[in-house]
Amino acid sequence: MKDIIIYTDGACKYNPGPGGYAAIIMYEKHISHLDDENDIIKKIVGGDKNTTNNIMELTAINKAFKYILEIVEKKENIAAIKKNSLNIYAYIDSNYVLKGLNEWSTNWIKKDFKGVKNSELWKDTIRLYNDILKNNNIQIIFKKVKGHSGQKYNEIVDKLASDKAKEIGGM
Repeated sequence: MKDIIIYTDGACKYNPGPGGYAAIIMYEKHISHLDDENDIIKKIVGGDKNTTNNIMELTAINKAFKYILEIVEKKENIAAIKKNSLNIYAYIDSNYVLKGLNEWSTNWIKKDFKGVKNSELWKDTIRLYNDILKNNNIQIIFKKVKGHSGQKYNEIVDKLASDKAKEIGGM
């Protein structure tokens, strides 16, 4: 099974206000040469009328994790993953999401998420993350992407999320 690449982004107009989220999921061929939009296997786009940028950023990775979990739980993929390891590269420009998953979540869990904003969404996202990692042959590697820096797929998810926020807001 080929490694998987995820790009996610969220956008919100007026924060709080109308928002959008987007995720692109691709199978990795040659990570440094990835430049073909035909490699995209799934685009996930949605939004909400009254939300925040942080909620949209977190929702984007949540929806991507849900889709990835569907992939890794398919009968035909389970054997391939057991035989070979699977790397999932998650490219994210949100410090909120990256720090939440990599730094803050351990303490949040210990404190039963008391005082954590967006706790239900965080609980669900962390559960999905852990469900993916239950298979010891899978690892998720987070990659920080600088937003609006010209990185092709980050720009695509940014535009998808922003366009959805504008659509929902009637802009």
